[in-house]
Formats: sequence, structure tokens, C-alpha cells
Amino acid sequence: MKALYTAGPKLFELAERPKPVPASDEVLVRVRSVAICHTDLNIKNGLSPAVVYPRIPGHEIAGVVEACGSGVKHLKPGDFGALQTIIGCGGCVPCRLGLTNNCEHFDELGLKRDGGFAEYCTIPEKNFVKLDPATDPDCACLSEPLANAVSAVRRAGVKPLHSAVVIGPGPIGLLVLAMLRLNGLDNIILAGTRDERLALGKRYGASHLVNVRKCDAADAIRNQLLGGRGADLVFDCSGTSSGFTLSLATVARFGKIIIEGLVHPDDRVPFSPGMLPGNASIITVEGWLPEDFQTAATLIENGRIDVGGLITHRMPLTQWQRGFELAETKGEGIIKAILHP
Repeated sequence: MKALYTAGPKLFELAERPKPVPASDEVLVRVRSVAICHTDLNIKNGLSPAVVYPRIPGHEIAGVVEACGSGVKHLKPGDFGALQTIIGCGGCVPCRLGLTNNCEHFDELGLKRDGGFAEYCTIPEKNFVKLDPATDPDCACLSEPLANAVSAVRRAGVKPLHSAVVIGPGPIGLLVLAMLRLNGLDNIILAGTRDERLALGKRYGASHLVNVRKCDAADAIRNQLLGGRGADLVFDCSGTSSGFTLSLATVARFGKIIIEGLVHPDDRVPFSPGMLPGNASIITVEGWLPEDFQTAATLIENGRIDVGGLITHRMPLTQWQRGFELAETKGEGIIKAILHP
């Protein structure tokens, strides 16, 4: 089968690889759509501490069951769905507490086992989320990034009277916006550096837009838009030290900063507890729980979250270099690129 294969950092190539064979509790999936994520760029550039080389990357995947292992009970060839790519061991303390995203021995497609930048991949039956076959595969594969937004909003404990700031109008930030609006919030401020991406934030639920390059963003958010009080919830989806600094400057007393973004390991921010307003807290979000993924997939299946509005580029797997280059340079207004193996 054709697959995007990496033997190590900066050694990506389109190669012929053996077609995988499902174990007894697994299904073989014919990949229909797989999205390029920032994590894939980190894998390519040697910046992902979790990846085990050599590897076929790709973890935002939708496809069709091609074959079933002998122990598979609830799926059959032809079933369509999204792949819940974090696989907990089931035996460690976090797994027994239901926190599979903190599994001490986790497996994950595209990181520790071969993923979806290929014609086929395998996955345990329990991790295949069956969907209506009429669901657009390009949208279904975005269940994974939406699950991150579902997880972040769940961890925040959203209440109807909350005000919120989302920093970073990337795919996750825009999906957090959509989830906040779905949870009934009306006062949602989106902060970022690119006017065209900020404008898209209006479509996803932002009530106010702040370009941090054109004003004193902290003053504009805290004082001009929030009456000096600050925001109850600040979602830092920027993956930058400047985004975290802005979070500290805009969170309210008793507020929460929710960090949902990949940060470069060399980024540093001067910080002391006194920089947080009274009783404010910081929550880090890494990954999602199975129920978050199921929620995300169902929202896409039912058309309640418009993930299709994030898809700007579609191309065959053979054009992976162009997709990765656009994702790295942010060229051609890219938000999400979908590859079709």
C-alpha cells in the first residue's frame, strides 16, 4: 500500500509499505480522509517527544471497515466511522480512573503505532466510532480536533453567565468558540494576529475581535470590553508564550486559564503566583476522553458544529509535500488540509 513513511526527523517519503493485518480485536480500515495537524509538523521536524520512529503518521482519520479480526463483534465490512486514536492500556491507575488520555502506557495512531497517512490502518474495534455513512469523510476526520475543543470546554466548567476569551484563532481555537456558543455563552472575545482568521471567528461565535498587533490587547480586552473585571474563562489556544502572557493579563478573579495548545519546548514566560488574580486557576488540557470524542463525532454527524468551514484544501496523498508546506508556512489562507490516500 502507499503510505507517508518516516524513518526519523526530516526523513518523510511516500513509500510502499506492507498492508497491515488486524489482530483479533481489531478492524482493518480503508482510510477515506486524514487531516494534517500541527502535531504532524512536529513529527516531521523532530519536535514531538511522544513519537516512536519509524512511523506512518496521521491521527485525524475517517474511513471504512475493510476487514474484521476474528474477535470483532459489533462491526462489519462497509461500516463507516471516525477513528478514536488514543488507545488506553486499561490497567494503569489513570485508565482505571477513566482518564485514558493520561494512560501511563498509551498507544496512539500516528505516534506509537502506524496511523492514517496511508491507504489502510488498523485500530481496536472499541476505538472505531461508527457514523452515518452519509457523513462527509472530510468532516468526520475532524472529530479528533473537535474532541480537543470538547475536552477543553468540559474542563472549564462553563456556566451561562461566564465571559470568555479565546486566544489563537487556529482550528482548535475556532472549535472552542463554536463549543462555547453551543454551551450558551454570548460574550466571547477572540484574539489573534491575522484579520482574515479573526473574521472567520464571527462565523464560529465570537462577539468581539481583537487583533493583538493593532492595539494594547490586554487593555482592550480587560478594560474596554470587560469593564475592568477580566474574563471568567481564558482559553489559550495559541501555543505561544505571548498567548499565555495575555491570558495572565486578562483573566478575572476566580477565573480560569485553560491552556489548550502545543507550546515549543524552548518557550519560557516569567511567572510568579502573584501574577494571577485572587483565586484564579490554570488548567492544562492534553488530549480527550472517549466520551469527548464520541460527543465530537456525534456533533459532526448531526451537523451541529460546522467543521467543514475549516477545510480550505483537499488533495491526494501523493501531494503531501504541498499540504505540509502550506501548513508550515500558513500559505494560501490554509486552515485545514485534508489528504485522500
